[in-house]
Amino acid sequence: MNFSYFKYLVYRAFINPLFYLTSLVLNLFCFSGFFISGNFFTQNGSTDLSLLFNFISYFSVILIPLFTFDSYSENNLSLPFSPWHKILSTFFSIIFELFASLIPLFIFPLFLLQFGSVDFAQYFAGFFFIFLYFSLAVSFSIFIFEIFEKSLQALIISVVFLFVINFSYIFALSFLQNKVFSSIFKFLSFSWHFDSASKGILDSRDVFYFLFLTLLFIILALFSKLKKCGKVFFKESKASFFFILLILIFGFLNSTRYYFRKDLTSQKKYTISEYSKEVLNSFNEKIEISYFISPVLKSLYPDFKRIEDFLVEFSRNKNIRLKIVVPDEEKQDSLLKNYGIYPRQIQRKTHNKTEFIDVYSSIVIEKSGTWKIIPFVFKSEDLEYNLLLKILELSRKKERILNVVHSFSFDFFEYYSYLNSFLEENGFTVKNISVTDENFYENLSKSSLTLVLGEENLSQKNSSDIESYLLDGNKVFFALNPYNVDFENDWHISEVKSKNLTDMIESYGLYFSSALLNDVSCARITMQSYTNLDGSPAQNYIKQLNYPFWIEILPQQNALSGLTLFWPAALTLPENAFPVLYSSNLSYLVDADFENPENLFEVNAFKLEEIGFNPKKSVQKNFPVAAFFSGNVKPLYSEKDESFVQFLLITDPLFCADLMLGYIGNDLNPLRNLDFMLTSLFKLNGEEELASLKEKSFSVNLQSFYKVKDESAFIRAKKLILIYSFLIVPVLFIILFLISKKIRRKIIKFYGDF
Repeated sequence: MNFSYFKYLVYRAFINPLFYLTSLVLNLFCFSGFFISGNFFTQNGSTDLSLLFNFISYFSVILIPLFTFDSYSENNLSLPFSPWHKILSTFFSIIFELFASLIPLFIFPLFLLQFGSVDFAQYFAGFFFIFLYFSLAVSFSIFIFEIFEKSLQALIISVVFLFVINFSYIFALSFLQNKVFSSIFKFLSFSWHFDSASKGILDSRDVFYFLFLTLLFIILALFSKLKKCGKVFFKESKASFFFILLILIFGFLNSTRYYFRKDLTSQKKYTISEYSKEVLNSFNEKIEISYFISPVLKSLYPDFKRIEDFLVEFSRNKNIRLKIVVPDEEKQDSLLKNYGIYPRQIQRKTHNKTEFIDVYSSIVIEKSGTWKIIPFVFKSEDLEYNLLLKILELSRKKERILNVVHSFSFDFFEYYSYLNSFLEENGFTVKNISVTDENFYENLSKSSLTLVLGEENLSQKNSSDIESYLLDGNKVFFALNPYNVDFENDWHISEVKSKNLTDMIESYGLYFSSALLNDVSCARITMQSYTNLDGSPAQNYIKQLNYPFWIEILPQQNALSGLTLFWPAALTLPENAFPVLYSSNLSYLVDADFENPENLFEVNAFKLEEIGFNPKKSVQKNFPVAAFFSGNVKPLYSEKDESFVQFLLITDPLFCADLMLGYIGNDLNPLRNLDFMLTSLFKLNGEEELASLKEKSFSVNLQSFYKVKDESAFIRAKKLILIYSFLIVPVLFIILFLISKKIRRKIIKFYGDF
């Protein structure tokens, strides 16, 4: 193939100021959109690249028609190249220009690695689909420029079409009541066909969508070019042309029936795990899964399409039978009510009114005449975990019983109201055991797993029973702290009066610090005050403050989403205990004021802000705040012999309290604390595979800023990425433009202008 015309077009573009100006604006637009729309430099910042890809597609609405306009800015009919050569050269030259424009954006994710992990499956799949989209957009623009003799008309029409492709998803939501228009807009939507790629999934249906339309518009552009050149089409030529179109159309239609999905993520988040396959293969009878999905959800929201795709893949196992049910009929509604499933509502806007419609996305799992339900499914990330959990419940001959022991002075069921329901939703049968129960040890012994929250009212007899329970080979999750926080009132801190359980644990070699932890990595809270710091009255004063006693545990191996701890202590560990959670390397210990036993620590957020960070210049380092103990111990209370015990300890009894989780719920995922507790309980119970499935569902949170462990590191990383985005990249484009301008002058000097 002769590349002369391709080189000519590329050269013309690279000496044109328009290329450098639009490329620079593209990059600045994408950088700014990513930082601003994604709240990148805030607590909610993420290295997720979806926004970056969206802004590339937004700007391409103008960029691609402009590049095509530049390629058609002079009449090329007289050039000695065949029509197909001109069409393909124009197509590939514009693609090449777009590739060159995106080079700074290819490099940009490397700077994000300073903050958190970049999902390179998302990176490669995303840019691959961006270029598929470019191919479609360029081929359409070329087709339009071939049809219209006036380039300005073609430019406007191309911009309008690409605008529709990018924002037709919004139009589809506006046409909920019209299935035809809704389906058309969904079909055209870039967001719809890009959704899987943004998750790191390669879906052949989306690939064929872009390839089909690209080939279609190139063929139509070639047909138009041939007509311009005076080509006369006889019946045979027309028949061949329409035959090719039919092949493309039927090929595209088949691609929606016969397709494949490739999970490119490193953790295979959207692939059925080997553990799930082993569990399903172990059954001797069929399991029937019915997915009740409202068409409006499936047709408009890609997440529900992905749910159905996952269920289809899940049902490929020989023991699974899948039914997709449309629950729009009255008969289905009554059936769902019998299962205990009720609809959710979504808002629908028409021209003159707003109304709500009932929708379903519910799963019923049936086996041997019994069933379990998932009332509403809205994402596929945790679907495998939820499916397998329900299937195991149907097949389990023995309940997964969890004892919950609490000894607080306040009403446990008021302040931990969500705990029991959360645990039961995740497969545990919760048995709340009172510390005043005369049969305390006997009730403990009915289960091999116990959660102990606090020790405020635990007697020595209770502690002795818990120790005997451990020595019997049972597992315990302890959430303890040597201090008591009056979190219902002014948060004043005093020592726990009964330290029987603390004494027992410290006799095993795990020691609590007498000080509490503060950390730069901490929760940001909104506080309200009616007094000044000196106690004098003041107007209603509201302020957002960093509260160093509420430390943010950054995402790490045993807490992939991170979590928040409230007034935690640090641990000193023996050889047979290993740390499960660490504070950041800028955390430090704040000593208690034992001369003021009812208020051992200054906890007033306004005063702490005035005092400043680490006023006593204490040692700053990582401190263990949770640990797993596995080894032989000499009993402190029990008369039993030295025995092997295993337990997990976290130094915060309030980490799963409703009130505390409510404080952090606006900015962070409050369930991450409960998720850590849940996966830890599964591991203690010997169900590591189930814990891994649960962790897989929220491991995406590694895209948070877990690598930035202190403020100085955050400032350095921020400066570097801003310098690259708004200084190095603009200077680079300016230098390249000046070089191209100099080269053009030399060529004009020797050969004249062209």
